[in-house]
Amino acid sequence: MGPRLLYSLIVGAAILASLALRVWDPAPVARLRSLVFDSYQRLSPLKFDPELPVRIVDIDEESLKRIGQWPWPRTILSDLLSKLRDAGAATIGFDMVFPEPDRMSPANAVKFWPQSDQLTQLKTELDELPSNDQIFAETIATAPVVMGFIASPSNQTALPESSPASPSAAMIRACSRPTIRGQPRVLRRCKPPRSARAR
Repeated sequence: MGPRLLYSLIVGAAILASLALRVWDPAPVARLRSLVFDSYQRLSPLKFDPELPVRIVDIDEESLKRIGQWPWPRTILSDLLSKLRDAGAATIGFDMVFPEPDRMSPANAVKFWPQSDQLTQLKTELDELPSNDQIFAETIATAPVVMGFIASPSNQTALPESSPASPSAAMIRACSRPTIRGQPRVLRRCKPPRSARAR
């Protein structure tokens, strides 16, 4: 075997190994890639251009100190959404999902209160109040919102059934549509169903 052929085999093997490693993409390699990218950003960060039309509303430590621990009640997210809408936001995207009803809705929060006869009447009145999910869904219907979703590797073509008492799940079901080839559903802008609009 000549030196030129040996060199070609070594180079070819290195290329194939690199491609296989990239396709496999193990966790250590992914972390290393992210670390290198972050290092590049620290060494030569991009300058902020105030003319860019994109803004990120970050839930940072200062926000948590002022408003409280996460997750926040969806009434707060509704207020935030209203302010962004009124400020003229062309599109508002949520980089998060809302898979379950808000635990801080009146009817849900009262379940964690001590059981007593004195609270029976109050609990009945709280059950009649609109849930935080209803308020949030109604605000979503008034703004150009893109909701987050979770892609599933399964062949499931429909969203799982949920309780009618879950306006958040009803909102997601009403705003979803199947993609081609049975892929997971994606969300589109829409108005909430009647169950989410009713007070």
